[in-house]
Amino acid sequence: MSSPQLNCDSDFLVRVPTEDYGILIDYLSSQTPHSLKVIGHLVSNVRSPEWKTRVYVDQWPDCSVVVCMNDKNIGAYMPLGETDVYMHATSPSKLKNVLTNSNVFDWSKTMFFDGFDKSLLPVLKESIPNSASLRVDVEADIYRHNDTGKLQWKPPEGTFLSALTKKNAATVLKNWKFGCDWMLPEFEHVIETNITSGLYSKEGQLLSWAMLVFYGGIGNVHTLETHRRQGFSKVVLADITRKILDDGVIPWAHVEDGDNNGVSVRMLQAVGYEKTCVNQVFVAFMPAGKTLVWE
Repeated sequence: MSSPQLNCDSDFLVRVPTEDYGILIDYLSSQTPHSLKVIGHLVSNVRSPEWKTRVYVDQWPDCSVVVCMNDKNIGAYMPLGETDVYMHATSPSKLKNVLTNSNVFDWSKTMFFDGFDKSLLPVLKESIPNSASLRVDVEADIYRHNDTGKLQWKPPEGTFLSALTKKNAATVLKNWKFGCDWMLPEFEHVIETNITSGLYSKEGQLLSWAMLVFYGGIGNVHTLETHRRQGFSKVVLADITRKILDDGVIPWAHVEDGDNNGVSVRMLQAVGYEKTCVNQVFVAFMPAGKTLVWE
């Protein structure tokens, strides 16, 4: 096992080299479901180094804080802010120390904290500069798969299952409520490097789909309007869950607060998912004079 060296930019964080991501994944596996999103982030980087994520811990190997960062115009990831941040911490006090003192966080830039435990939100609020602001954009619960007996959903007659291809990326993006045209290269890279499932008509039309997105959760689950209420989403969810389990990874998904009449929850429960104790917040950080918008 290698020993990451102290990052020269900070006395509070250690930069983890890519060859040690597997060690960090194994360590974080005992902290699920809280660590699922950071694990997913690391797994995606193992699959494709083109994501070019910077990964830091407060100490090695028994860390209490993990921070993953992606910067604009570096790698395949398309951040919403100038930097997007994924973080996990088992010690709020150590996280506050890192946020307050580490030079890794450049508080002069916009940052999007892309889903972390809501219990840590007060720590972030206490740590940012007084002149800056935070905006909570989304809250979501994590649902984790725990029942393989509910994965028996099969494609209906006249349809077939197959992975998504790069040419499907524009359709997937267009039907995502947060989708923006500039995100297309990232969606193409996810489809080319991660686990996906598509349900197609016998003529080859894509009817329903799901994908393992960059942060390791199942996302972008969608069925075309004209083909709904036939169980198609359950078919692709069951299919992608089987694939994830075969890959040795824990299947999980977000469900946003205000879920449309519980549709997403019922769909996930039908294929063996259950709600965990984790509620995450997605938070925009904006220095004085800057804003961060979805466009």
